[in-house]
Amino acid sequence: MGRLCRLRARAPWSARCAMCIVMRMLDPDVSWDPELGSYVNARLGACNVWANVPIDLAALTEAQDIFDSSLQEPLVELSSTASGRRRHALRTGAGNFFVMRPPGWGSDICWISCDDEETMGRFERIFRDMGLPQAFAPVVGHSNQLRMYSAFYVVRTKCSKLKMHCDYVREVGTDALTLITPIRDYDPSHFQLNYARTGRPADLSDLDHLPSRASLERYIYRRGRAVVFGSGFWHSTEVGGSASMDVPNVYLCFTFGTDRPDKWEAIAATIGTYQSRMIRLPNGSLGLTELGEYLQENEPDWT
Repeated sequence: MGRLCRLRARAPWSARCAMCIVMRMLDPDVSWDPELGSYVNARLGACNVWANVPIDLAALTEAQDIFDSSLQEPLVELSSTASGRRRHALRTGAGNFFVMRPPGWGSDICWISCDDEETMGRFERIFRDMGLPQAFAPVVGHSNQLRMYSAFYVVRTKCSKLKMHCDYVREVGTDALTLITPIRDYDPSHFQLNYARTGRPADLSDLDHLPSRASLERYIYRRGRAVVFGSGFWHSTEVGGSASMDVPNVYLCFTFGTDRPDKWEAIAATIGTYQSRMIRLPNGSLGLTELGEYLQENEPDWT
């Protein structure tokens, strides 16, 4: 990704040519389709998705070290003492985090998100060190800069059923993106990512017409590579489990996108709800999600 960003900065061609170069280095099979009004990945047969995007390994290793040294052990302790609770605060030497275990996902997934300004700032630096704002600037409409809205770890040991979903409502397009990358390599034979080869942007009306489980495609996570997607990308964790129930699969995730406030309502319909307690707004300030506001008003002592 660093080479990609340096090339973009030095390229003597027109802005359009430079954008084409950057796009091909992100994923050579993605191109803009003006009729669909979206980016199409010809290899995946899906829209608004970039696969096997290279990311900076030093920055990823920093995120891995934070989890291994500061979050893994406290998370094990929480799992043994949680007694059905779905929300927790983790105060660690590496920062403050919010743990959310959502119901109805057919898995033991939990999200561990940044929960204060200092922790958010540390992960914003990792985000920048990966070259993501520069790399995806041609894809995301913006006024001054791309914003990282949230940073979190996705942690799970098992998935018993698919939960096909799109991360954003269709009107978002690529105004907001989700990035997922594993902090280490895992068994590629199962428990990866299933997705639907729709060939066009999908939405809730397509749910009844999605392929059966047997015909879904697979994306295999690789350390140092990421999958990045906007709206219209139907996907789910693949049914399966980690190598050991005591050792979860862990993924670093960013949500990021435009700094234009008029786009936020549609974006917030997904990431401004219950995935985290705090979130970075397009104007740069740190705000509360719907869940954060609920906890502040109704359960001030929830921790």
